[in-house]
Amino acid sequence: MKVFCSIWALLLCVPVFAADTRSGASAAASIGEADASLVQLARNAAPRIKAASEKSVPVPSSEFGLLFDANVPEATRRQMNEDISFAAGVHGSGASSLHQAIFGPVSGPAYRQFFTSRIKSVGLVDSKDAAGLAAVVVGPQADHSKMLLESNYIKASVPQIYRVSILFHEARHTEDQNGNWHHAVCPALLMDPDVHLVDAEDLAGKEGCDRSAMGSYGLQVVMLKNIQKRCTNCSDKVKMDAGLFGDHFFTRIIDSEAQNTLRQDLYQRASKQ
Repeated sequence: MKVFCSIWALLLCVPVFAADTRSGASAAASIGEADASLVQLARNAAPRIKAASEKSVPVPSSEFGLLFDANVPEATRRQMNEDISFAAGVHGSGASSLHQAIFGPVSGPAYRQFFTSRIKSVGLVDSKDAAGLAAVVVGPQADHSKMLLESNYIKASVPQIYRVSILFHEARHTEDQNGNWHHAVCPALLMDPDVHLVDAEDLAGKEGCDRSAMGSYGLQVVMLKNIQKRCTNCSDKVKMDAGLFGDHFFTRIIDSEAQNTLRQDLYQRASKQ
């Protein structure tokens, strides 16, 4: 069983390999600290996740056909519906080429179709010690269309656009046809020379980066930068946050070709070779 990915603060993804031949290393972190405890947390939660999945009930207030486990609090259900409603309500003008390839136009219907075609049910990671926001479980016996929320999904004080990008990042990991977009091990030097938002040393040797412009981190960059530049009904604050977080997640792309693909699509500038 594989868990993609527990999320906290400004650092995003934690691939956790349970019942696997690999070590189960984690990249979960608040800025400055890796949280290896999430590895054991995910392993311990697996039986409870399976039990909870048998108690899914439809939520009449949901406009998105999601099935929530019975133990998901009403406030959590409401916030998730509000976050997806935000994405579903976006109006935009045009779209970059990568955005067209992943979502189609910058529009609520395109975002809604992307999310609801991948995520069908929602549960909880059953632990008081959960340090992340959300996860997707992937494996031979897992329900690949189920998203798991942790208590910090509603407790963490982060902008809504950040939470929305997390949900779409996780939805990308459900794509079996693309190998679930596995993450890559981060190098010792992570930061792009033009973006100084991350202390890269904390991620060195951890599976918290991508080599593809089309993976989960690339998706976030593409979605956030397009919302920053092309959303016609977003507030200035939302667009500012989208731009900052998009630049931040760009630092998780460690392949130079993938970086240039994103630059040419979103920043209109290729690096000098």
